[in-house]
Amino acid sequence: MRGGLRIAFGSDALSLDTPQSLARQQANRQASLAMAQRVRQQIAANLARDAAVAKARFAFQERTSTLILHGLILAQLFLTIFFNLSSDGLRLVYSGVVLALSVPFAWSGYQQASPLFRNLIGLYAISLAVSWMGAFFVGGHDSELASMVKEISVLVWTTALITQAHRTNLHFLKWACVSVLAYALVMIATHPFEPVGGILRPYPFSGGGANGPHSSAYLVFAFLVITIQLWRTGTVSRTLGLLLGGGFLALLIAYQVRTTWTMSLVAFVLWLSRDFAKFKGGGRVVSIAILAGVVLLIVGVVASGVDLNQISSGRLDNYQDRLSRITDRGPAEIFFGTGAGSDVFRSSVWWWEAKNSHNDLLQATIERGFIGLVGLLCFFASLIVSGRGRAMPAAAAWIAASAISNGLMGRPNPAFWTGVALCLCAAPSATTLFAQKRREAPSLADLRLRTRAA
Repeated sequence: MRGGLRIAFGSDALSLDTPQSLARQQANRQASLAMAQRVRQQIAANLARDAAVAKARFAFQERTSTLILHGLILAQLFLTIFFNLSSDGLRLVYSGVVLALSVPFAWSGYQQASPLFRNLIGLYAISLAVSWMGAFFVGGHDSELASMVKEISVLVWTTALITQAHRTNLHFLKWACVSVLAYALVMIATHPFEPVGGILRPYPFSGGGANGPHSSAYLVFAFLVITIQLWRTGTVSRTLGLLLGGGFLALLIAYQVRTTWTMSLVAFVLWLSRDFAKFKGGGRVVSIAILAGVVLLIVGVVASGVDLNQISSGRLDNYQDRLSRITDRGPAEIFFGTGAGSDVFRSSVWWWEAKNSHNDLLQATIERGFIGLVGLLCFFASLIVSGRGRAMPAAAAWIAASAISNGLMGRPNPAFWTGVALCLCAAPSATTLFAQKRREAPSLADLRLRTRAA
């Protein structure tokens, strides 16, 4: 190269690079690099903006869902306290409005739930619709509006709670328990005891008539379980837990509703077995103990010659009468049932008053046929799988109530609070939360590294 001229021989052509051309090439490269840097910065800014928008949208949805959930709980608390002060029509309208507002919330939670839960609860919803339409179009049977609203309410509210209850403020539930117990004690103190079913019982603080003590007892059971779970999660102190738990337990005993006693026994046994099973070999011991207890109970009842039909207030004879009615039906009624509300009638056993089957499984078979029975079993399975099995104490108590009586499926308000209790059973205990915080806390070595880096 002479005089700043570089001659490069290539295979096809001769290229001359002068200092000016080299400067231009350098400037072009710098411009390209600057352009690429600006593009990268623009892309990063767009990604950051999109992330911020997505985070804000998610935070807004979380706040909205939390607000709706607590609004739903507050609405049910209002209905629980003012149940006896309103008429049947007003309660139906109020429940219908709350139900309509809850449907989008429940649908949003349903879409976020596990596939297994969605399939089970979806089958139950389909069974309700198919059985009602089949009973009307095929069998010519109408469905009672109030019974339909109750069944839909249990479905919607349970779905909303199971899928959205992780947003619940536990201190909000604590004050709900305090409010209900205080209201119940005031109502009982200001009203005399009343004989219902030949048994002297406290005044029903939520629900009147012959079914009043039963509805109140179901509510007391739900709030007792909620109180225990709040204590297990460390939300209530030992003193407040003893006051609330003792009050609800006293009411549970005083109402003398044997179904709620059975529910409490089932939940208590499963609580103990779940906690004891954490120890080495505990699961096998628990299984043997439960099996031995059931066998001893059956042997004791048979050996004592106790009249189970008399103890159950004629339930066994009533079940036999209802089963014979089901087997005498035609194919359409066996498959689709005879419509919501058709299970209430006078029978040869309970001839003095129109009553239902006092068994949710039989009631589903009568009103919604084989389709309804399968759907109800799917609903029970959805309760069991919720919380990955941790909700088993409350779920088993719910199923036990349906197996021996007209439990919670026809009582939306007690079913709602039992659903809250079920979701709390699926929550970790205070010991588990403390252990999780210990695992998430930085180790001593991490703290030393951070100190050195600082």
